[in-house]
Amino acid sequence: GTNVFLDFSLHPERKERVINHIWKVIVLRISYPKFGTLIVIITFMIITFMIITFMIITFMIIMFMIIMFMIIMFMISVREIMLNLDDEPTAIVEQKVSTTGATGWYTLDGRRLHDKPSVRGIYLNNGKKVFIK
Repeated sequence: GTNVFLDFSLHPERKERVINHIWKVIVLRISYPKFGTLIVIITFMIITFMIITFMIITFMIIMFMIIMFMIIMFMISVREIMLNLDDEPTAIVEQKVSTTGATGWYTLDGRRLHDKPSVRGIYLNNGKKVFIK
């Protein structure tokens, strides 16, 4: 720091003006940073703004890519969309499953075998579970 020495032999009005001047210099130096400090602060604010803007734009691009990926995956997975715009109500209809077609030998995962299996395990024969020893 800087030490300030006052000569107390000054006239009281003069001494008051000197003290006021010194006080104003001290307040100005504390209140207003130097030009270099202002440049550093402004540069920091600009860089921070650019980083935040870059992060927001990057986030928006990533979200756009995710949404487009979801739309493309939905379009690939949907083979047919049927819209019925008549006044008839729609409902889920029960599907009839034929059990008469399950003749022959099958593995548990549904693969059809040509003959009776020779390997030990559980199989399906004519719709019934059969254990081969």
